[in-house]
Amino acid sequence: MYNDASTSMSILLITDFLPPKFSATGQYTYHFASRYSKKKIDTSLIGIGDKEEILKDKFLNIYSISAPKLIKQSSTNRLYWNLVTCLKISFLICKIRKNFKYLIFNGTPQLLIYFIFLLNFFLKKKIIFRTTDFFPETLIAFSKNKFLKFFLKKIVLFFTSKIRESFYKIQYLGYDQKIYLEKISKIDKYQIKRDVCLIKFNKSSKTKRKFKIIMYSGNLGLAHDYITFVYGYKKFINNNKNRFKLWINASGQSLEPFLNLLKKEKINYFHTKTISIKKLDILLSKADIHLIFLKNEFSSIVLPSKIYCLIKSKKNILYVGPKSSDVYYLIKRQNMKNFHVNVGDYDKLSEYLKIYLDKN
Repeated sequence: MYNDASTSMSILLITDFLPPKFSATGQYTYHFASRYSKKKIDTSLIGIGDKEEILKDKFLNIYSISAPKLIKQSSTNRLYWNLVTCLKISFLICKIRKNFKYLIFNGTPQLLIYFIFLLNFFLKKKIIFRTTDFFPETLIAFSKNKFLKFFLKKIVLFFTSKIRESFYKIQYLGYDQKIYLEKISKIDKYQIKRDVCLIKFNKSSKTKRKFKIIMYSGNLGLAHDYITFVYGYKKFINNNKNRFKLWINASGQSLEPFLNLLKKEKINYFHTKTISIKKLDILLSKADIHLIFLKNEFSSIVLPSKIYCLIKSKKNILYVGPKSSDVYYLIKRQNMKNFHVNVGDYDKLSEYLKIYLDKN
């Protein structure tokens, strides 16, 4: 039985897709909700599942809602999915409003920040915004329409910044996000609360092979620069045949264009579908080099969460992206053998692969 939120510590967390559906933010939010409940804090969690249901435990209630099918390639569908999902979440928040004092939500669904802001005139709760993704900044980076960019920058971003300022606290995923946001908003309370690796790696014996494996795993979206890798890798293999095998275990909007470019450049690769988190340790342990891609314009507004498991795997990491991202800070702090390449620097990428082979 929940106590009145006015007299006890109680939390509501909101995310997008709950496990077992594939969503990094959903997995992390579920993990944090479980941790709060184990501390005997009354915790509620709202997310998208296969059906409408409530799963109850002593200190944890999970509210699963159904949502329309999300087609990421369709702007109309994404807007429809956002509106319907946000409305269903808002209705449920009002329904259970006595069960929580603090409300923690992240960047998806993207329009939820506006719904939460308006709702809180009625709810009067302490709102904590977790910066898993920034909206409208990500849409500004995606958009090629000059009029839309201007409208988003001058109008939508201005009001969104004011909304963020009104929240009780901001939870940054990294220092790069803090630096970025505090340039455009006045933030009174904040904390750096990073994502964590949710898998355990079992010690496995090394397998002797005549080749090394380069692996890209996880989501491959519009924020990820794969072009630098393709042309840098092609430059390397032109003079170094059969030294590496390229393994792609991914999904996302940019996967098909990535594979098509590899085919066009006659680069061999092995592609597998994404697997469950329970088997992820086995997959990641098979790589010699892990790849992380990030376009310059997404620095500080997108932080690939897979970085933590790649670090934990103790394999080498090749990061293609800007130094301004916390990804660069994390890979260099953990292992000086990890390597960084600027976007568009094909020669440097090819050179790194040669250096790696010489040392291994």
